[in-house]
Amino acid sequence: MQTPPIIRIFITGALLLLLTLSCEENITYELLSGQLTGSIILVDDSGKVPDDKSGAEITLEGSDPPMKVLTDIDGLFTFDNVQSGTYNILYRKEGYTFHRMNGFLFVGGGELPIRLSAAEISQKLDVRIDSLEITGQRGRRIYLYAKLTLPENLPFIKCRLYLSNSPEVSFDNYISTQNYQIHSTYPYLDKTYVLDTFQFPAGSEIFMKCYPSGDLYYDLGYVDMNSGIYIYSSVFKDSPSNVASYVVTKEEY
Repeated sequence: MQTPPIIRIFITGALLLLLTLSCEENITYELLSGQLTGSIILVDDSGKVPDDKSGAEITLEGSDPPMKVLTDIDGLFTFDNVQSGTYNILYRKEGYTFHRMNGFLFVGGGELPIRLSAAEISQKLDVRIDSLEITGQRGRRIYLYAKLTLPENLPFIKCRLYLSNSPEVSFDNYISTQNYQIHSTYPYLDKTYVLDTFQFPAGSEIFMKCYPSGDLYYDLGYVDMNSGIYIYSSVFKDSPSNVASYVVTKEEY
């Protein structure tokens, strides 16, 4: 009796699969490697970029052991023989804010190095935000006020405001955020914030906290892998204001 065509096709396919698997048993694959380069921008305590940008430590998390290099005078760095894979890249310098890039996919094998976009970290400053207040509301606008104590040589500073429906509001626990620039000639946070009616409906209580921020060119940050919250790298996390609260009034909404 002749074997039906469909059965012959199935048997042929199974034999080809077994042959392929047996041939691949002794095959090893080598990950492609390459060069990874990048640069860093340092912002000093006068709000300027220094000529010497050396000494920042760049760490490549995901390699075993983690690879580390220091930036040169121009703020440049290079990792050699980086295997293809996914990495976290950390930027550190003593006395400066901290930045990281999570989940960077590196594919090696090319003739030219892979170049990262520039990262910016700022020198930590002696900046104090005194008595953050919410002075009123008009429609969706909330009026804010606070006095800042700034170093004498600093022409301006930025402040990042965080809002939440929890009194535990902070740089890593918030619903909404806004950045403001403050000049040394008028060292006051005298600004307004436009509320989102879906996030903070009429009758709800909002809580606010403000942090000094040292970013000059880039408002960089990263997503915290545990909480999913976006962390702004340039925020001076050790110098927050007090927590101010306000109940959004229905009459004025």
